[in-house]
Amino acid sequence: MTPLKTKYPEVVMGFDFHGPVADVSVDSNAELDMDDSVEDAMRNQAFTMWRAAWQKTHPGEHATLTVRILDFRGLVTWKKSGKV
Repeated sequence: MTPLKTKYPEVVMGFDFHGPVADVSVDSNAELDMDDSVEDAMRNQAFTMWRAAWQKTHPGEHATLTVRILDFRGLVTWKKSGKV
């Protein structure tokens, strides 16, 4: 998930993991300044990276993975889930 922070350093503040759930903390003000297409790409990239990281560390396991984007107060502003 570090490449996401590297690609969007002004927006992505950090990560927290709870089993199959990855929380991505963002700076809401910086996120608002992003083009919608760039914001969508960042969110989808977060899910793709989480899926790849999970599959690498849990080969052959099945789960429903979730990525949540959280604002500075910890409120979920976006969420995507998918099965692996």
